[in-house]
Amino acid sequence: FLATTEFDAFITVDKNLQFQQNLHAIPLPIIVVHSRFLRWQDLEPYVPGILTRLNSPLEKRLYVLE
Repeated sequence: FLATTEFDAFITVDKNLQFQQNLHAIPLPIIVVHSRFLRWQDLEPYVPGILTRLNSPLEKRLYVLE
């Protein structure tokens, strides 16, 4: 996975990712943002939580921000 050399985590809004992919095969921590809508004004409130998560020690697991 080339992404592991460039990135510390995988951030997505795909709420079904855990049901569609083998998460053990993804060698990065995964942060899923559970927003009802994908407009910036709906996602912006999640930014502090994302930054807090990224600035703390991350394990290779699924993190959900609701």
